[in-house]
Formats: sequence, C-alpha cells, structure tokens
Amino acid sequence: MNGKESRNGRLRRILDGAVTVLLVLAAALLVYVMISATKGDIVNIFGRSVLKVLTGSMEPTILTDDYIIIDRNATSDLREGDIISYYSKDPQIAGMVVTHRIVGILDDGRYLTRGDANTVNDAPVSEEQIIGRYVGKDRLLRLAASFGSVRKLILLGVLILIFATSVFELKSIAVLWKSAKDEQSERRLAQQKEAEAHIEELKRQAVEEYLRNNKQEDGAGDRDE
Repeated sequence: MNGKESRNGRLRRILDGAVTVLLVLAAALLVYVMISATKGDIVNIFGRSVLKVLTGSMEPTILTDDYIIIDRNATSDLREGDIISYYSKDPQIAGMVVTHRIVGILDDGRYLTRGDANTVNDAPVSEEQIIGRYVGKDRLLRLAASFGSVRKLILLGVLILIFATSVFELKSIAVLWKSAKDEQSERRLAQQKEAEAHIEELKRQAVEEYLRNNKQEDGAGDRDE
C-alpha cells in the first residue's frame, strides 16, 4: 500500500469516527430532550426552546403531546395572530408554561391571548412573562414519543447508540477486508513476478547451456580436421 492510499485510509477512519461520535451525541441529545420535556422542563438549544404540549387548548393547530419549537429571540415584534409561550400568573396554574395565540394587544403593551379551542381569553400577558414565539413542531420528537415511557425512551437511545456503533464496526470490518484483499493481491503479484523472473532465469541458463554445448562441439570438429 503506497503513502497516498495509507493517508486516504487514515482520513476515512477519522471521518467514520467523527460520524459515529456525532450520531452518539445526537442520540444522547434526543434522549435528554425527550426526558426533560416529558417532565415539563424547557430545553434550550441554540437560542430555541423545545416544549411538550400537555393540553388540547390549541387544537387543531397544536395537538396534545406535540413537541413544539419556540424562538426565544422573537419577542420584540409580536403581532396579533402569533402563538407565544409564556409563564402563567393565573393563581390556579401559576408558574406553568402556556402556549396560546395572541388575540389582541392592550394600550399598555400587554398581550391578550387565548387557546384556539377556548372561548375565554387568558389574563393579560406582560413582556417579562414571555418565553418566545412558536415557530413549528418537531416531528422526530413526536415520533420518538410514541415509544411511550421514559424507560422506552432510554431504550430507544441505547438502540440508536448500538446502531451507530454497529455501523462504525461494519465500516471498520469493510476497511480491514479491503486492506487484506489488497495485501493478498500484492502478494499474488509479487509471487507472479517472482515466478516470471525464475522462468526468465531458467531460459537464460538454457540458452547459455545451449551456446556452450555448440561451442564445445565446434571445437571438437576443428580438432578432428
């Protein structure tokens, strides 16, 4: 194997290792987000939050058990019709996260909100209560949530880790097999060259022997004359 092929092999192994690490990290992050959201915690990732919806107050737009993405940076230009998540000050659910649509803006800057499935507005929401603006759903988390329990989520994460490790191992085996095959081909080529060289040597010796015999016969004929 020449230097270029060796470098390519090392680079390929490094890339395979990096992909495996990324898959492992993604699986760990998925499990962490799922478990945290299931407990009602807010998971913050790169300026956005992931929340799990626990009620049907926003149906049919947002369903119960949907995982939604909230942009924490989009709180300065909110308008009527936007969906926001905020910490409630309602005595019955104080401190809990509510995700409802803005249906009006008061003169003092507070927002009137209401769930799409509700008929009554919430108490006015001030800017400091707002977590962020709803920007969409996470379909992957919803799919993973179909496993049901935290134990099953952990099992899902373990399966993903096993799958990622298996992919890396299979790639490693394939690389080793190719390397062994290349080495076998090189050995065969070397043996073939060695055999060809041996045949050429036998030919050379045969020619020399033939010439030597002819020379001896010519010498014997000259003496007879």
